Amino acid sequence: MQATSDPNNPTKYGTEYSSAASQWMFDDKPGVNQSFYVYVEHDYAPINPENAYGRTDLTQTVTETVHYIDEATNKPVATDYTNTLTFKGQGRVDKVTGKMLKIKSIENGQITYDYNVATEIDISSAKLSDFAWSTPTTLQKVTSPTIAGYTIDAAKTTPSELADGNDIKEIQNVAYDHGNVEATVYYKANPVETHKAGLTIYANGNQVGTASVTGAKDTAINFGSASDIVAAYISNGYKFDHAQDVTNNKDMTGKSYNELNFGNFATTNNSDQQFAIYLTKDEIPAKTQQNAQLTV
Repeated sequence: MQATSDPNNPTKYGTEYSSAASQWMFDDKPGVNQSFYVYVEHDYAPINPENAYGRTDLTQTVTETVHYIDEATNKPVATDYTNTLTFKGQGRVDKVTGKMLKIKSIENGQITYDYNVATEIDISSAKLSDFAWSTPTTLQKVTSPTIAGYTIDAAKTTPSELADGNDIKEIQNVAYDHGNVEATVYYKANPVETHKAGLTIYANGNQVGTASVTGAKDTAINFGSASDIVAAYISNGYKFDHAQDVTNNKDMTGKSYNELNFGNFATTNNSDQQFAIYLTKDEIPAKTQQNAQLTV
């Protein structure tokens, strides 16, 4: 608002009506009419998600979701990755007409409005593109998790244009009107690893017992109850002679079963390690018939 008594000096009395009106006085010139002028302008208010004028779409989101799937079973092998970007729209409303101002341009975050009443836009029918939105941003690269027992099958990542090796590439210049992003990384189960170990027990060269076990690679080999077989023969007069790592063709240290260390299962898949224990027992000579002759 501007208030004056002189059109050539529109702000003579300031821009606040109450202040201006308090300065208006009758002069001392009889018969001279006095004129005062008040100039008013349209006032404006922001429109945004917090002051939306009935709009419910001034907050827009773009969500990126990445699924991690077993390619054989089509079931998840890890929790989905999600990331949501939020964009807010804003504008300016003419308080007199109740309509939105048209946006002329946006440069470096600075909005320039068109104050021509003829170009104002109905708020209820305004398109999203009639608003000024938060600055576009970037969806960062998504690193795929390492999952025990699985290998990523990068060739099957969908959509393929988002694949960045085993990961999902970054997406730049994501704006309020960018569609949601959904990608799937496929995992292939590693072949089942089989690790075996066998033990053969010999007594005086004859096979008298065996034991076999399986286990995870690089974990300790334990033949369990094989010790009972050895103990039974020891209690029957046999003695522990030696043990052999058959796979590597070398004698093992230890002078009893309890002193043996069979080591760990091999790390090579489908391994089959073999060991042997040798027990011995002295043979009792057979009694021979003795003849005696007495000559008198």
